[in-house]
Amino acid sequence: MTPPDLPDDPREWPKDPFALLGVERGAEDITIRRAYTQLIRRFKPEHHPEQFCKIREAYETCQQQAGWFRSAPREVPTEDDKADAALPRWSTPVVDVQPSAADKFWATATAGQLDEAYRGLVSLSLNENDSADVALRLYWLLAVDPKLDMKRTRHDWLFGALTQSKLDRPAVELYRRELEADAQIALADPYVELLNADAEWPQLLEVAQLRLAAAGRLGRYSLIEFDLKQLKKHVGLENDAAWLGLLVAAMDWAAWNQPNLIVSFCQDELQSLKHLELHHSYYFDRVDQTLYWGGEGSAVQGPLLEEFIRLLGTVWATHGPVLRSDIVEGLKPLAAQPLRCLGCLDDLFADRGPNLGILAVGLLGRYVPDSEHTFSADVLRGYARRVPGIGTQPWHILRGRLLDVFIQHNIRPEELAEACAADPEPRFREVSGAILADLSLRLAWLASCLGPVKTEA
Repeated sequence: MTPPDLPDDPREWPKDPFALLGVERGAEDITIRRAYTQLIRRFKPEHHPEQFCKIREAYETCQQQAGWFRSAPREVPTEDDKADAALPRWSTPVVDVQPSAADKFWATATAGQLDEAYRGLVSLSLNENDSADVALRLYWLLAVDPKLDMKRTRHDWLFGALTQSKLDRPAVELYRRELEADAQIALADPYVELLNADAEWPQLLEVAQLRLAAAGRLGRYSLIEFDLKQLKKHVGLENDAAWLGLLVAAMDWAAWNQPNLIVSFCQDELQSLKHLELHHSYYFDRVDQTLYWGGEGSAVQGPLLEEFIRLLGTVWATHGPVLRSDIVEGLKPLAAQPLRCLGCLDDLFADRGPNLGILAVGLLGRYVPDSEHTFSADVLRGYARRVPGIGTQPWHILRGRLLDVFIQHNIRPEELAEACAADPEPRFREVSGAILADLSLRLAWLASCLGPVKTEA
């Protein structure tokens, strides 16, 4: 079996898990496992965490769904079975379990007659009591072949499954994947009224958190405000602590684009939750810090830094790994002009104090390079010795020359600093400390490393 030739950008990968792994529907478990193993040899988790997660999700989905497309094997009776059959048995009622109408149409689909199966399931969805199950089957059919219905999309059926199941886990998990795949579409119609679903508070809260993170990453602050106002209708005394947590999470995103209505809305709501401050003081302290740091970021002007500030807001609001795609987008405007980028970042950290710098250090800490050390310490020290002016030229001149070396030879600044720290000459040990202390230099290299082709000479 030959694995699919997947592009490096996971956004271009097929959404069908079987197509992603390059296996047939109904493939045996060992075939699915081999395809998975071949792909993760290329996209190793330590080098490509986002790609690995998508491959792992596809693998788990294929394992769960492959059985839907297989014919049940007929068991061959053994001699013991024949002997047991000859023994007298107590009379037991025979229960004839007939496949449901949905199962019959699904069998039609697995036989390749998608159009007939789709029409049958659509008619069934109008009368079936368990219409959420039927809607999920229709979702998968349109995911496989969108041309089956020229008026509806898979999103229409997924929305139906979500509301009819009262936001039950299978449909919510599919919705989470849609948000990750294309948040712009998954936040729009028909999902806009999703938080008006007739569901219990824990299920509403889970979906609200998923939508909040997706809208925050896109800067869709008006949508966050709309969702919060929808959810407020369901808040009671028994869940006001969870409501507090959601408001604070919304502030984490919105405070980086002040002023806006959502910040005012959240502040008004927090005033009504002051009775929780004694037992949930962390949330109120975080709001104060978020408003201060977000205000610092909101005051930054200039097209080169706008996306970078949004990226710092994502670092602050995301309690976990930051998607590589978010880092690339946030650093893209800086990548084309690395030397100018140095000056812009210097001015930013000088004007706004250490707060934004702390978040930038956190960004560097969450970046996972594509490769580990590729040069020996001696080779790295050799590169350092080729940089003219070390020990004689001021740092503001040396840093530009070092940045050129980092970019041309794909050397991480921390890698060169580690090698120079053990150099016998004091001037190179001083350079090691200067590199690690120069946050702008390290960020400029990261932007250049992840960004497009450079335009500067």
